[in-house]
Amino acid sequence: MKFCNSLLSVLYLASLFILTCETKLLHPKKCQRPLLEKKTAELYNETALFKGLFPKDNITGIKFLTENLKVDFMAQKNCDLRSNLLSFYINDFLKKPLLQEKASKFKIIQNLIVIQDLLLHCKKSLCDKKKTESKSFTELKNKTLQIHGKKVFWKAISEMDILVEWIQEYVEELE
Repeated sequence: MKFCNSLLSVLYLASLFILTCETKLLHPKKCQRPLLEKKTAELYNETALFKGLFPKDNITGIKFLTENLKVDFMAQKNCDLRSNLLSFYINDFLKKPLLQEKASKFKIIQNLIVIQDLLLHCKKSLCDKKKTESKSFTELKNKTLQIHGKKVFWKAISEMDILVEWIQEYVEELE
């Protein structure tokens, strides 16, 4: 019995060591522009395929990803906005039962999470320390409440390529 407990303890510690080392190797605390470019390109290709699985968005009077939101997204100081927007897409749309299986199949969620993590390590010193939500992000959240049923998902999916293009543009502007 003591041997089993000791063996389990050793295995547990070894697994912690492996996980810690693997995590550090995958995401060091510095900006990795080449990896960001690669993951964003993958996301762009997968998003195009993913969009084809769903009905076309017929709501033309409402746009989620507005020019004001893009300006805020591209601003160097808005690290929280970039992270919050990606989290919003992941949690409020892609992780919902209606979309989650297909989003996982195309690795949309996984790539967005990796990109979100990588973006946090780029231009961190210029980030605004205040944790306030931008007006444009609040407007986006309010717009999602105006669309009912599955149509809100179709709208979000129809604009995903815009979000990925913003990420690509932001990454291109990194030094």
